[in-house]
Amino acid sequence: MTPPKDSRLWAEKTTAAASQDNRLSGLQNRSDMKGGPPISTASPRGVSMDNRRIPTFSFVLPTRGRPDRLCRLLDSFKEMTRCIEQIEVVLVVDEDDSKMRGFHYDGVPIKTVTVTPGLHMGALNMAAYEASTGRYIMILNDDVVIRTPGWDEKILSVFQSYADDIVLVHVNDLIFKEKLCTFPFVSRTYCDITGELCPKGYYRHRIDDHIYNIFNLLGVMGKKRIVYLPDVVFEHEHYVVSVTGKRIYRLDNQIVEDDAVLFDELLAQRKQTAAKLMEYIDRFARKGRTDRLRQKMDAVEDSFSIRTTEHIHIQPETLTLSSANTRVTVAVVSADSRSEVARTCLNRIKQHTDNYELILLDNNFGPGFNHSREMNRVLEIVQTDFLVLMDDDVFVGAGWLDGLFRCMAPDVGVVTPLHKDGAGRFSYGGIVFRPDQSGHHGHIFSRPEEVRSTMTLCSACLLIDVNKCGHIRFNEVYHKYFLDIDYGLRIWEAGYRVVCAPETVVTHLAGGTLSQESLSSSLLFEKQRKYFESEWHDTGRFESLEEQVFSRVSEFEDLFQFTEDVNTLLHRKSSESLSDFRRRATEIYPKLAPYPALEKYLFDHAEKELAGEFPSAEHRKKGHLVFLFGLKGHPVLMKADFMGFHVIFCANRYYAIPATEPVFDVARIHKNGDRPRLSALSYEEILHAVTSSPTTGGDLNASRRWHSRGRSILLSAYYEMRTFFGIGLYVSKKAHRLIAKDMTRSGFSRRTYRFMKRLIKRNPFKRKVTVNHLSTPTGGVPQSAPSFSNPLTVDRLRRKYSHYRIMLNTENRYWVIRHKPTAVP
Repeated sequence: MTPPKDSRLWAEKTTAAASQDNRLSGLQNRSDMKGGPPISTASPRGVSMDNRRIPTFSFVLPTRGRPDRLCRLLDSFKEMTRCIEQIEVVLVVDEDDSKMRGFHYDGVPIKTVTVTPGLHMGALNMAAYEASTGRYIMILNDDVVIRTPGWDEKILSVFQSYADDIVLVHVNDLIFKEKLCTFPFVSRTYCDITGELCPKGYYRHRIDDHIYNIFNLLGVMGKKRIVYLPDVVFEHEHYVVSVTGKRIYRLDNQIVEDDAVLFDELLAQRKQTAAKLMEYIDRFARKGRTDRLRQKMDAVEDSFSIRTTEHIHIQPETLTLSSANTRVTVAVVSADSRSEVARTCLNRIKQHTDNYELILLDNNFGPGFNHSREMNRVLEIVQTDFLVLMDDDVFVGAGWLDGLFRCMAPDVGVVTPLHKDGAGRFSYGGIVFRPDQSGHHGHIFSRPEEVRSTMTLCSACLLIDVNKCGHIRFNEVYHKYFLDIDYGLRIWEAGYRVVCAPETVVTHLAGGTLSQESLSSSLLFEKQRKYFESEWHDTGRFESLEEQVFSRVSEFEDLFQFTEDVNTLLHRKSSESLSDFRRRATEIYPKLAPYPALEKYLFDHAEKELAGEFPSAEHRKKGHLVFLFGLKGHPVLMKADFMGFHVIFCANRYYAIPATEPVFDVARIHKNGDRPRLSALSYEEILHAVTSSPTTGGDLNASRRWHSRGRSILLSAYYEMRTFFGIGLYVSKKAHRLIAKDMTRSGFSRRTYRFMKRLIKRNPFKRKVTVNHLSTPTGGVPQSAPSFSNPLTVDRLRRKYSHYRIMLNTENRYWVIRHKPTAVP
């Protein structure tokens, strides 16, 4: 055959590839990871071990009864291939196929494999693969025509760009284009690792999906190894044309359904395959580092010359770790290292730290940022025995690192400092979980006097003992939330403690803010919370950790007992009187102050048990739950119309106001000293004060001019309007970004109309608030209140008006009374 016009160029490329293969020859059957697949190596491209010519490309091509179509494909090979000697076409034909028996074509190297009739397409492809010898293999059909001259050079250049050979080359079939790789082109290295080109069980349609999904799973793990070549056209003629002129692939629906079942069943296998490929890629990448280290070792000629103290850890009993005797790597993760906050962070580190190496990870607001992945990169390259991971909104002070070092012990794996926010308020002293197995958690707002064990950690700043925990990586499924929660639990699983250092306090500008400010972040939080729940609670890992590890930690005993006490407040025993319950709740509630997560858990579940009702605190079944809201600061009716007074409990204090008074407002009571009201610290005292009062509530009302009917109406209207406008302002502030984004989507007017129609139908402003059926607790978005930014409570936007009172300012607690109270059940 006449050499191709660009044979010199081809020879240069194949020679370079052969040189590359020779460099890999020392890796054959060698594994750098225990139990991992060997790093494979091929013979120099184009030459076998016995000097036989080996093709570069093998085309796996099952065919039956269509020699004309096959000749058309082979003609395109002959016309468009620069070096035809470097390819082979492996035909698979049935024994009973008379049209293909003895098929011959000059000008293209062909192998023929004869098989038993009736095999699935997966088995046919594997039969051809086992007979092939090329370094790169493509699954092809006989109804394809190659349209791109020099396609072989273009594809070879892609494969040469990946030294480990793990890449899927995706050509343009003019039907699916970039959406699906119909004709997957992979390396023999890939097949050696996976053990097959494709599963034999597929009938036809899911073979390409199977291979494509494996490489997509690699992409999920951070390795983009699918290369689409829109200019390399392998036109697939298996289509029909729609009325719009679009090519539509012709499917056999029954075969699609049968293959879909197998495709779904093999998902776990594909994940294992992707993990093997990822392991191979990582080991191949580490090969260069191993060679470099070996070169350093090979330079040693005198065995005694390296017997120096610099290769020894000296640990006397009196040794205390400090920055003076221990070198540390400090890694800062930043979105913009030029920002004022980041510069301040770096300046503080340089000012207050000695004996350290600094690594700055600046993603420059790039897309697809993954905090876990960035920290794992540091864990891969760290050379010191200790590593500090830090966000760029953390400011350290004098002696911060020594304070962390002093907490290191043989059983400690990670140390975290205490936090204060930008205003100087304490914001972090550990993590506590809500006891409902939901994954919800919160910071502990109490400062320990000594080293405190914590169930998990905040990743804003942490010191890691690399020798103990360097093998533990952050789970990259968590992009933003729960990455530190998961990491801390896995430190405990590995047998090491996570502790808070009492002597080191850093300023964390985002400290104590676990809320999500936008709908997108709320949705991400909820998605990752569910994943955390499935990983830790659904599998029993967290419960096992509690039973086998946490139960043996003395610091957690009091916390577990306190959590149990909080749970008992939700379920009052029938043998316990309301007065005994109130006394017990009054003792427990102040202890919740350092644990906002437990407080939120308590009131969330209390609100759920109330199911929209809010009776008086004397209610036989739900009175104890209502009393809890009174402890928090919501006005709670204790006794209605008692000698002309309503007895109200609010913020651990009891008040008696005239029964005809339309509004209970703590701020106005204390502001107007001459206002007729009674108050006491106990229920018995307020009842005694009422019975001892020389006048009734009605007499007091009659004697005061400002209790006129008109003023009462105006006062009620004032609070109603204040609530309405306050909620409107809050909702508009939170929703304007979401609405603006939604306006860019089609159908905005239709969706808005339907939403308003449903809202009006519910008539949220018609609800009357009575004394014995109060609204949900008031306050400036208290812990127990549903948050508009929480995806689980977005539907609560359409709640009735009485439930919107949660948006009011906590300091101005008030209670609007519209109707005369009914009898308490």
